[in-house]
Amino acid sequence: MLRDIDRVVICTDYLFSLPFLLELHDDLTPREKADDTILVTDGTQLHNLHKDIFYIPDPTLAFVGVPAYTATFTFFEFQAIAVAAVFSGRAWLPSKDEMRTEYEKKVKLKGFGRSFHSEKDSEVQYVKGLLEWINGQAELTGGEKYEGHSKEWLKEEKVKMAKLKAFLDASSGLHEPMIL
Repeated sequence: MLRDIDRVVICTDYLFSLPFLLELHDDLTPREKADDTILVTDGTQLHNLHKDIFYIPDPTLAFVGVPAYTATFTFFEFQAIAVAAVFSGRAWLPSKDEMRTEYEKKVKLKGFGRSFHSEKDSEVQYVKGLLEWINGQAELTGGEKYEGHSKEWLKEEKVKMAKLKAFLDASSGLHEPMIL
């Protein structure tokens, strides 16, 4: 059972701004120079999050819904499952050093800015990895095990992506390049 929850904040935005966490903002620091504690710089990404969820310096601060280019509600549900598992003691996080190493690998792979949180073409792998972590620990804690995307969801995702690709291919020649 979860206890002593101070707040649950639900929000959407195009730029990250957390005015209720100003001590974790440094809007004047370039995003490439964010240190190990800054959460927000220019608003294009959140820094120092393990799996785009847990704030590495203090993992009792967690975010659901940071990644972009996902099937929003199902994806966020999987993230919420991870938060609930950790906060209830049915799963645990790696050490801060391990989380930092994983975060730094992601920075090297994706760079900084909006693309940092993109799960375009990688949502299924992200969810699979998240659930492997949670379910692997459920075996030790007796916690509930969770299934990933259903076969039906995966089938529909393929259909949707094929339609999107066909649409983009068909519309790519409709626009003249703009000369500014």
